Amino acid sequence: MSGANVLVVFYSRTGVTETLALAAGVGAVHAGASIRLRRIRDSADEKTIAAHKAWVENRERMNKEYGAPAAADIAWANAIILAAPHGFGASSAEVSGLLKTIRSSSTDGKLANKIAGAFDSTSLGAENNPGLASVLSALAGTGLTVVPGGSVAYDSEDTAAAEKPLPAHSPEIALAQNYGRTLARKADALP
Repeated sequence: MSGANVLVVFYSRTGVTETLALAAGVGAVHAGASIRLRRIRDSADEKTIAAHKAWVENRERMNKEYGAPAAADIAWANAIILAAPHGFGASSAEVSGLLKTIRSSSTDGKLANKIAGAFDSTSLGAENNPGLASVLSALAGTGLTVVPGGSVAYDSEDTAAAEKPLPAHSPEIALAQNYGRTLARKADALP
């Protein structure tokens, strides 16, 4: 059994990426890890958010349920999993803020012997997704050992689909759970 501490950080507007992040957390727990779930806060202005009912409702709920990621979470973790909607690369304001927090934690080799990975809801692998590739590259630049995540093959760009919850036993959930389990095991194996 793993003794890893796994930080699962996600950015979600309608709850789809939240569901996938939770599945990654479940996979890590199944591997014996302790987990912390954190939601990256929105950077959009209130007027933009208010124009989307599902975003408003889910944001309020998620912000109550999950704290924002902090440097203390990064210090605690042996593994960091980042889940984001398609198109949220390292240059997006939400992901950029998290990466800045991780970079500030990378001084004096504090991230040595820790692993990280990222996935988004539509990628077919980092080589086919510049946004995901940029996140993985930024994580690697901090000294973390990166384990690519790639696809969970859910089309969150389809607005109608993005507002429908994922079935509990969907292939996407299984892939996210497997990724969480894999990172927890790899983190436990590091010195």
